Amino acid sequence: MKRVILPLLLLVALVLLAYQSLIAWDVRNTKHFYRAYSYFLTDAAALGCLRKETLIKAAKARGWGYEDNRQPPYRSWSPDEFLETLRVFVEPQLNFAKEPGVTLFFDDGGCLIS
Repeated sequence: MKRVILPLLLLVALVLLAYQSLIAWDVRNTKHFYRAYSYFLTDAAALGCLRKETLIKAAKARGWGYEDNRQPPYRSWSPDEFLETLRVFVEPQLNFAKEPGVTLFFDDGGCLIS
């Protein structure tokens, strides 16, 4: 009986340790993603009205990919009246994201809708 319990406890300890390291990896990556995204918006916001061209230029300067004027299907989080969209693929990517990148919405004046 002792030969079975000790290896079983060791296995449980290893599984818990692996789970904790996975959680730490996810939290660390999430922090890196939001830090990069906030620096991106801070750099672009220095000009006042954030236009699509400014955000594309900021994404290109960082080496990030983007999709211009992509019309997403209606979602509950979409602004009521948007004319254009831009999807920016922030690096590092967010772990376990349902969709890659961040979708930004622009009004009829060409300014970013916050």
